[in-house]
Amino acid sequence: MKNHKPRTGFTIVELIAAMMVVSLCITAFVKIAHVARQQRDYGREHQTALDQTLNVLEILAAADPEQLSTGNMDLTPYQSLIARSLPQGELLVTCTPLDADAVKGWRLDARVSWMPGANLPQRSVAITRLLAKPPLVEEGLQEDAAAASDKDASAASNKAAEQDTGHSPPAIGHSEEEGGAK
Repeated sequence: MKNHKPRTGFTIVELIAAMMVVSLCITAFVKIAHVARQQRDYGREHQTALDQTLNVLEILAAADPEQLSTGNMDLTPYQSLIARSLPQGELLVTCTPLDADAVKGWRLDARVSWMPGANLPQRSVAITRLLAKPPLVEEGLQEDAAAASDKDASAASNKAAEQDTGHSPPAIGHSEEEGGAK
């Protein structure tokens, strides 16, 4: 009788099956990584667009709404900022006067649009903000204007005193301590 040694190793069929399983796992991983990267990029662009839209609305809310509603406000700096921040980014702002019984003011709409990629649809973020007109009360406006001018004059004199002496004047009701700690 012949002595047969037991075979060690894998057969060719086992190796091919193992390579197919490994290639399927690698293909699935690459596909998941690609989709995850696309979602990350979309999320980053969406957050950038949202931040830029909110920033523009905050700046425009502080501006004179009359300039916005008549189209006299220059939006070029904001449009160029968005164009630099997003691929093919565009800004559209509309200011509509509201004159209803319940609300008097302006409706400020800002929309930022961009193209995330060659084969992807255009994306956009739109935010609306309502700006209310302050009530027109003659006496209240005159008192507020007088108080504001007094406050501005006081702040200017404190700033001048600070520049002359090199330190700010003490607050009312407080005294400066001389020397070290007591």
